[in-house]
Amino acid sequence: VVYEVERFIKKANNEDKVGGVFVIDSLCRQHSKEREVFAKRFSIRLRETMSFLQKVSPQDRSTLIRLLEEWRKKSVFSPDLLTQILADYHVTP
Repeated sequence: VVYEVERFIKKANNEDKVGGVFVIDSLCRQHSKEREVFAKRFSIRLRETMSFLQKVSPQDRSTLIRLLEEWRKKSVFSPDLLTQILADYHVTP
């Protein structure tokens, strides 16, 4: 599942890539035992995966930044990882 979502984000059109990130969000924030497994697996290549979203529209970019902030607030991924990704988007925490 993780590989397929990452591959979709890498290969999809810019307009469709954000949908893949919402799949990551759904899998990692669900209320079940698998939540931590998915978060751990996605965190391995999350920075690389998010780098494929650098050329999305300004509206999608602001949606992604809000989602990254939400992940930080809810401790979905490590704060250090999210800080690095936000820095890639030129956002200072």
